Amino acid sequence: MTIEEGLKIQKKAYKQGKTIVLFFGVTWLSVWGVDFIRIDSLHIPAYWKGIIYHAICAVLWIALIRFFAPHALLRLKARVPLPRLVGALCVIGFFVSPNFRNATWSGNSMLFILSALVFSLFIGLNEDLLSRGFFYGILEKYGMWTPAIISSVQFGLLHLTNFYFGGQSFDYTAGQMVNAAAFGFLCCALMIFTGSIWVPIVFHGLSDFPLMMQSEVAFKAQVTGGADWTGTLVGAGLMIVVALVLITWRRNVLGDRAFIVLRKFDLVD
Repeated sequence: MTIEEGLKIQKKAYKQGKTIVLFFGVTWLSVWGVDFIRIDSLHIPAYWKGIIYHAICAVLWIALIRFFAPHALLRLKARVPLPRLVGALCVIGFFVSPNFRNATWSGNSMLFILSALVFSLFIGLNEDLLSRGFFYGILEKYGMWTPAIISSVQFGLLHLTNFYFGGQSFDYTAGQMVNAAAFGFLCCALMIFTGSIWVPIVFHGLSDFPLMMQSEVAFKAQVTGGADWTGTLVGAGLMIVVALVLITWRRNVLGDRAFIVLRKFDLVD
């Protein structure tokens, strides 16, 4: 082995070690480290405490992306080609519409509904900038599939904290982790397909939105019960299949075909 080859191996090992430290270090930061943000001490309603917390976390993740994976900032662009946007919206509509139909709309004021929507979008902003922004970004040097799979599995595992700190049953949390991992993979696919992280952020927010309108009693009964494993596995499998289609057809296929169909029926110019 030449000196040059040895230096290349050392450099590669250093980069891999740095990535591992960043991965687990920021994972720790997201679970425990952000507790240094003493939002609870503020004398404001719990709703605004949550908004402020997610906003601060989002700014922190953007700062980390800027420092360790600046190329990922390109996905903060809001502009998406129309064919791809149409395809993404079709996917989002397909997956969120069942929850919207089953949501508790009656008895909730318009202000409450809008507040729940805003809060849900801030959750998506925080969690997607972390998982699809930072973690995907620092792993992107290993290709496309590796960061998509690893960041999605990690996103699922992060929900284990709901069992330890959120009062959920282990069975329900296990099902939630499986569903979250598949959901994270679909979010990655939407980001890859559209080139914008705002698409999965909106998808994430709309997916959580119906849950925000549940009563506290109904929500507690749900999370302390068992998981619907048949529904969970079918739903997770479907999300993975759709994600694979989006990633595989990301190069001017699915979105363009959807656009052609819509134009055929004069739905777009």
